Amino acid sequence: MRVGWSGVAALLGVMSGLMSGCGSGGTNGGAPSGGAAGGGAAATGGSAGTSFGGLGGAAAAAGSSGTAGSSGVGASAGSGGSSVGGAGGSSASCTSGTQPCFSGDPQLIDVGLCTAGLQSCDSGAWGACTGEVLPDIEDCALPTDENCDGKQCEVWRTEGLQARFLAATPGDDVVFGGTFSGSVQIGSNALQAHGFSDAWIGSFELNGAPKWVYQTTGADTEDVYGLAVGSSGEVSATIDHFMAVDFGDGVKPPGNSLVHLGSNGAFRWSFGFGTARLSWVAVDASGATYAAGYFDEAVTLGGQTLTPQATDALVLKLDATGKLVWLKQFGGSGDDYFEGVALAPNGDLVLLGGETGGVDFGGGSSISYGNLDNVVVALTPDGDYRQSLVFGSASDDYAVDLASDAQGRFAVSFLLPADIQFGSETLQVPSPGDGQIGVARLSLDGSGFSVDWTSLVPFFSKSIAVDPSGNVVVAGGKSDVARVAKLGAQGQSLWEFAPDGLEFVEGVTCASTGEVLFGAKYTLSTSSTSVEAFSIGKLGK
Repeated sequence: MRVGWSGVAALLGVMSGLMSGCGSGGTNGGAPSGGAAGGGAAATGGSAGTSFGGLGGAAAAAGSSGTAGSSGVGASAGSGGSSVGGAGGSSASCTSGTQPCFSGDPQLIDVGLCTAGLQSCDSGAWGACTGEVLPDIEDCALPTDENCDGKQCEVWRTEGLQARFLAATPGDDVVFGGTFSGSVQIGSNALQAHGFSDAWIGSFELNGAPKWVYQTTGADTEDVYGLAVGSSGEVSATIDHFMAVDFGDGVKPPGNSLVHLGSNGAFRWSFGFGTARLSWVAVDASGATYAAGYFDEAVTLGGQTLTPQATDALVLKLDATGKLVWLKQFGGSGDDYFEGVALAPNGDLVLLGGETGGVDFGGGSSISYGNLDNVVVALTPDGDYRQSLVFGSASDDYAVDLASDAQGRFAVSFLLPADIQFGSETLQVPSPGDGQIGVARLSLDGSGFSVDWTSLVPFFSKSIAVDPSGNVVVAGGKSDVARVAKLGAQGQSLWEFAPDGLEFVEGVTCASTGEVLFGAKYTLSTSSTSVEAFSIGKLGK
């Protein structure tokens, strides 16, 4: 989901104090400054690995299934093959006895849980292969190696690609978005930055193979600040750019713009937000894009000029062709902003943000627990008010991320300056701050938002996601050690994993298999210098 922070100035100070060694967040969606930690080597691919990095598993060709012959044993495996071939078919003749068999890649036999089975000769033909254990989806909750790649939990990693924003497609590819400087190789695509840095968006298969890549062509600096995928695989991404850029349909002024791509990565249209920071995006079933964030100076969008009272929250809807449908401004005398956006199964729009009290989102003036509180707001697809929930403490509170599941429930994450009030319920925080994050799951019905559960995660996080089973994935790190955790149906910890050599996981999403895709950073040190380095990769379910 999304990473990054709002442009509220007070947030920067809070984050710099909390993210010791993990870098501090910039303005809404801004690129974090790097922290320090040791680098990690990429997972080693097999002999068939491609130029974009190893896939972490053996890649020699598997033996073909057995053909008729005196023994019925399948052809040998690729280079360095195994003594056990593919499982022979029933047409292969035999006289008596048994033989080992394995219908997967013979090189995986006795790696992890994978084991060969046994075939028996029955009436002159080899029977079915019984007792074999084939590779399965890696389960990070178990200490075993289910996918038989010689590693636990982590499946593959590709070095050199910075991606803070991720989203899974309906076809179970994953789209990454970030920025790069100089040159980078993504599959057969050799990319060269046109300015100081270009934004990139790329689609990858779940095994790590790249499918397509999109690159901006501005003369200065561009970066992806938000990303979402629609039901047809189309991609909407917000891109920050310091200079005017023509994305393909006319020059957009410096600031923040939305770029819409087809499912094959082809450019379709763009919409300029100017100085409004509308980083968080979602795409509904009709192909319409919602963008949310904030603005702190007058801005003209779709012919409408808006003027904020201070820093005001802003959300808008663009149709499938990029035409403005509606926009909504919310604010009071203080700083108000949106920090996340998600869609309910019925098409309602749910927004996470912060408000300074007394803001009317449509249901009357909001309550206040302190100076700055967290708020969740539900709007209809037409932008009309549905429900809202304010939660927070007597201190300044900051929302972090929002994710939804197929059942219409919403996971939210937030900082922990003190005990957090959810109406009559209280989340006790034994050690306020202290490099941890709060997570709550909310349900929404006609009577409003209700709290299903709350949980404390013992590391700092900037990104959460929800898997198909409704489990919540929290990604981040602490003390220069990256962390990913999965919480269960009641908020309980299912597993926690530290990808080797990484400092901080900046973005995370889930595939329909429950597997976890991530974008992370670390420090690559040489004898003379240290530079920030990046990885994308996949963990088990």
